[in-house]
Amino acid sequence: PSKTQTVHHFANLLYVDLKATPGVEGGALFDLQGRMVGLLTGMAASDGEGVGGLAIPCDEPFWAAVDALREGRRPEYGFLGVAPRA
Repeated sequence: PSKTQTVHHFANLLYVDLKATPGVEGGALFDLQGRMVGLLTGMAASDGEGVGGLAIPCDEPFWAAVDALREGRRPEYGFLGVAPRA
């Protein structure tokens, strides 16, 4: 990625309003019914105060990738329909 690109350029992310310290990335985000709805992936604040976080949503493609990894397979990635010419 270029220096002008940030994590939100690569996926649809959830913004989570939380008070956290740097280093909490990778934690699970649960709803009030105890279902995992996201995976924390970064802090939204750049000053180190930890006023918010970004999470990858646990949608259908997320769970398909988790299932593939559990089965020892590589996850499938999206195809943009672009291929190099011979």
